Amino acid sequence: MKYKSMLIFIPIFLFSCISLPDWTNRLPSDPNYYYGIGHSFTANQANDYQQAMAKARVDLARAISSQVKSQTDVFSSYDGANMKETYEQRLSQKVFSKLEKIEMVDSFHHRREGYWILIRLEKSEWEKLKNYETKKLESEIALKLNNMPNSFAGSLQIYFTIKKMLEESPFSNYAKIKEGSNEFFASAYIDNKILNKKSKFSYKIQDPEFIYITENGYSTINFLADSQTGQIIVKIKNGKGYISTAESDNLGNTQILIPAGRLSFGVNQLTYDFFVRVNGSEFLFESSTRNIEVKKVPVNLFINTNYNQNVDLGFIKSRLESTPNFPFDLFLNNDGFMSESSQYNMTINLNFNILPRAYYGAPVYAVAQIDVQLMRNGQLIFSYTKTRIQDGGADEATALYRTTDTALNTIIRDKSFIKKLYKDLGLEN
Repeated sequence: MKYKSMLIFIPIFLFSCISLPDWTNRLPSDPNYYYGIGHSFTANQANDYQQAMAKARVDLARAISSQVKSQTDVFSSYDGANMKETYEQRLSQKVFSKLEKIEMVDSFHHRREGYWILIRLEKSEWEKLKNYETKKLESEIALKLNNMPNSFAGSLQIYFTIKKMLEESPFSNYAKIKEGSNEFFASAYIDNKILNKKSKFSYKIQDPEFIYITENGYSTINFLADSQTGQIIVKIKNGKGYISTAESDNLGNTQILIPAGRLSFGVNQLTYDFFVRVNGSEFLFESSTRNIEVKKVPVNLFINTNYNQNVDLGFIKSRLESTPNFPFDLFLNNDGFMSESSQYNMTINLNFNILPRAYYGAPVYAVAQIDVQLMRNGQLIFSYTKTRIQDGGADEATALYRTTDTALNTIIRDKSFIKKLYKDLGLEN
């Protein structure tokens, strides 16, 4: 038995060890080459090869120059036969599609390690491509500048078009523009020209210190623009993408409407992208990031019950506020607190019926019916009703407490409650 055990153990031990090539931990060192390495493990060999090669190209771009746009955290996902790529990956692919001399030095695949790929590019080949593409970019820019329209709008459009060309090119930091006997870096030259043109238009965002999440389903921010050339457009985005757009012709005061459901309680970081629309084309000329606090709406709360002495009204208030995504701060009017600025009033009618004991010493049962009504400026906009029966315990007071707790728990855990509340308020959840 002893020898049989060893015969079984040894193959398992041998197969459990995977020896990776040395280059997976340390790139080769050769002064004449740039190297890139990529790795992917999704348990799909074909997909792993594609992703490892894409990452190796991005890594090669990073090794070549910090001016070549690349990204350390490469996002990719596999759905069917398609691989989604980031902007930085696509840009790297665009650059290297022109190079036929990228060599795959080595590769390694294992079902439990995925795919590893090592590529390299001779430095002299990169210099040839860089010089060629830079000269080509400079020629394209010079051609546009030489055909500059006399009109303000036309010239602004040309400058923004060149700016976009520079932003999309990994060779923009090498490109230069000649003006007379002087030579300037293209990016700085175009930015300065646009800055001079920007004196013809201005904008201002009037965002309050905080906003409420409910305002007829939207939060509003004031947007003022003064333009002598075209429309000024602002697009607002959070971490998930654009959530609102507003535009203003010439001098105007426009409200930016943000769907309340796209915001969250607390501090929201929003990015404002400002565009100018010239001759039907939009050009981004500035971005800024702002923090806006989203507060819950103050609501005056009135609780009516047929057992005033034994029902803890503060307990009811706190339990309602603990409902996930509950959009209100409640002011309990029964205690003398009231938000005078609120246009919302919530009334809770809590009616109990104590059932007679079934026999001596039996527990006390109570039936609770909770009616919730929400008024905005005197108009009913939401209603909800729930009835519960509960084994309340040995006495009436305990029965009331337990029944109240059970009824409130039913509301809090009832997803249809908050769903109906948001729907009736015109919010997105």
